[in-house]
Amino acid sequence: GIVIKNERAGGNVFTLDVLVNLFASESRGLFDVRKSVLGHLQQGGLPTPIDRLHALRMSLAAVQRVMQARNDDCDEDAPIECVGLIGGEPVLTDMSQFQMLVDEKKRRPNDQWWLKLLSTHKTIAQPFDQFSLDEISRHTHEQQ
Repeated sequence: GIVIKNERAGGNVFTLDVLVNLFASESRGLFDVRKSVLGHLQQGGLPTPIDRLHALRMSLAAVQRVMQARNDDCDEDAPIECVGLIGGEPVLTDMSQFQMLVDEKKRRPNDQWWLKLLSTHKTIAQPFDQFSLDEISRHTHEQQ
């Protein structure tokens, strides 16, 4: 199973370590208990409401996939999958494709849709008197 705990849930009583120890003790060796701390605090900054919405949608997709696998009597050869956002929608991807999709050193996707907008960003970041209407037109046509 999967247990998801909000960083503020449980106050100082039910910390992550307390929950891990509780589940490990209650399992009596029937299952492994591991903890994983996810979140933007490790990446630098507090999660925004949009971050929380994305996390909720991806968690829902993951839980639905687990339930589907359970209902389908999923065998041991079923692929291991991760969930991410593609086009703003949660998508499950076979982990065997992960290394092709992500630059692990930079910790970001190989395909970054917004890079197409970089020249436009550089143009509009300049003071208005430093570029001409011809440049604006050229950048607009490059994006199409």
